[in-house]
Amino acid sequence: MNPYQEWLNCKSKRPHYFELLGVSPKESDEGRIRRAAASRLATVRQVRPGNHIEQWQALIDEIGRAEKVLLDPAARRAYVQKILDARQKKVASDKTAAADAVPPPPKSVPSSPPSSPPLPPEPNRLVEPPSPQAGSASTPEHGEDEAFDPMAPLTAPSNPTEREPAAHPAPVAGRSVSHSPGFPPSSGSSNLAKFARERARKKRQRLMVTSLLSLLVIGLLGTVVYLNKDAILGPTLSENDSDENDPASSDPPKDPEPIVGVDGAEASQTPAPPSDSESPKDESTDGSQENKGNPENKGDNVEPEGSNPEAEPSENSAPDTSPPEEKMEEPEVVSKTLTRSQAFELGETMKASHVAISERDFEEAEELWNSARAMAEGTDYAELVDRLQIMGQTTRRCWDRIAQATSQLQSTEVLEFSPTVAVAIIEASEKKLVYRVNGERQERAPRELPPGLAKLILETVLEPGADLDTLLGALYAGEAALDESKREQAEMYWREVDAAGGSVQDLLLWVIDEYDLVGEDFDPEPVPEQAMLDAATVNVEEELAELISAAKKPADRVATGLDIIKLATTQEATPETYVKFQKACELIAMSGQSSQLVVPLERWEQWFDLDHMAVMTDLLELCSRIAAEPDECKETVRLALELAKQAINKKKPEIAERLLESAMDAAQKSKDTTTRSETLLAVRQLKARLKDM
Repeated sequence: MNPYQEWLNCKSKRPHYFELLGVSPKESDEGRIRRAAASRLATVRQVRPGNHIEQWQALIDEIGRAEKVLLDPAARRAYVQKILDARQKKVASDKTAAADAVPPPPKSVPSSPPSSPPLPPEPNRLVEPPSPQAGSASTPEHGEDEAFDPMAPLTAPSNPTEREPAAHPAPVAGRSVSHSPGFPPSSGSSNLAKFARERARKKRQRLMVTSLLSLLVIGLLGTVVYLNKDAILGPTLSENDSDENDPASSDPPKDPEPIVGVDGAEASQTPAPPSDSESPKDESTDGSQENKGNPENKGDNVEPEGSNPEAEPSENSAPDTSPPEEKMEEPEVVSKTLTRSQAFELGETMKASHVAISERDFEEAEELWNSARAMAEGTDYAELVDRLQIMGQTTRRCWDRIAQATSQLQSTEVLEFSPTVAVAIIEASEKKLVYRVNGERQERAPRELPPGLAKLILETVLEPGADLDTLLGALYAGEAALDESKREQAEMYWREVDAAGGSVQDLLLWVIDEYDLVGEDFDPEPVPEQAMLDAATVNVEEELAELISAAKKPADRVATGLDIIKLATTQEATPETYVKFQKACELIAMSGQSSQLVVPLERWEQWFDLDHMAVMTDLLELCSRIAAEPDECKETVRLALELAKQAINKKKPEIAERLLESAMDAAQKSKDTTTRSETLLAVRQLKARLKDM
């Protein structure tokens, strides 16, 4: 027994907090959230749990937690992000699980395994390299030119008999001997000693060359200082002119005698060679680099015979670790940041493109997603546009395939849609389909077919497989613009394709894309001060005077109000923008159609931190004074009564009184006796609660 489905009629077996309370993810009014939580608690408490008392109590506690999280803005944002991350991880984990289902290729096992073979790495886990203190007896050998990959899994050596003997000197801490650059494989103590002597000789030679070049650089610097002494030591030289005529100070310093090294012999300036157990250290050749980059010294410096610091190292010499020449760093790619209005426009454009896909107007959809790409280029939203395009192109291919499949139907063919519904084909081609269903003859173009019939045609003509499932998923994805539940059906088909090895990763990621969240990164701005609003009202009224005066009928007022809302959403949160939202909502309220206030008020609240209850009270007062259709009047009554209950709970009697009056006025305008009597009863009950406050 699932308590969510049995007691609360939730669609999901494990609903999130929004579904648990029965509120929209966009709902931000605290009163509505509290009322929804109270309603859910009342529903659960009316249940007789019987043997399910623990589930009953757990559900009550969870409703309390959900209310607490959704009323805390920070906790709510974290919870929403957690939901999105979980859905994305689910897609990624399913992809990984499908990849792991393929068994890895068998590994070659050596004929004579070592006495202590390394453990094979666990699947899907990174294997760390061996500890630096580990002996070389457990470290695989690498060739002299082989690059060591620290992320590669550990494997047994290809020839265990080539391991170093126990008498081999221990490596320096923090560095494995087998990984030292230029260290050849060991075959005995004599080879090791020979290699050590050769290494010491080359090190002494490098030290001598480095010392020589350092002295040359010092001499060069002294020459530069002398040539620029007027600029550097001008004040001092003016006081002591005799120094300028001093021949000793005018002559540039002579180059020192080079230190000549002899192979096998050690110069007095050269330190003693390292012991055999030491690993070679990298030596710097900064002096050589500086001399190379200065063209003025060309020909002045004489290199000692037999030494060339710029020559390529021999095969056995240590690699040159001198710092490379400085290169101009490439500028980092910084993601472009959209403004509030730009982000909102991007989200609306992507939603409009999805709607065009659902209406099978793919030319319009392509223009819209290209416009969205231009806006999202260089931002974090570019991937959303790419996935939208992939989904749209796949859906277009689906309907093109439907047209081809339609032409393959026979004029006498009967398609069974259900046990009680059959479609008799009369004429079929890529241009039109004439059929009879329930005794009625119909003629449609393939792109205008109902989705259910289009799906039936695909399943009839195409062979089962990944291509069919991909197209069926795209068919549902296109319809998801008008029905969000279709996303789950699209995901079901695409997961089957993914499990079979098909490439639908971008389509699966599209399933969790929500274009309404594009502009959610911006917090509402505070309401401007009244003095600023008064000044902005004068300008806005002049700008909108013609539009507002031309809206005489209720339908015209709604249309004009929505146009002003679109205009306001293209601007940032300024006093003029606030006034435009206000004028638009007031114009819609004056049509008497309170149901049309939902979307404009949501837009207004995205830009400014409104007092929802106060603003809605003013708008419902305007609605209740207009004679409208009975259904619209009932909607005004419903909204006014719900908001009045919230005002009573928040100890706001004045607002509650105004809302109850609006409910009564709207009930009178409905001219429906049932609505009047029910409203009167509800108002009396709420007024009794007001007296008890």
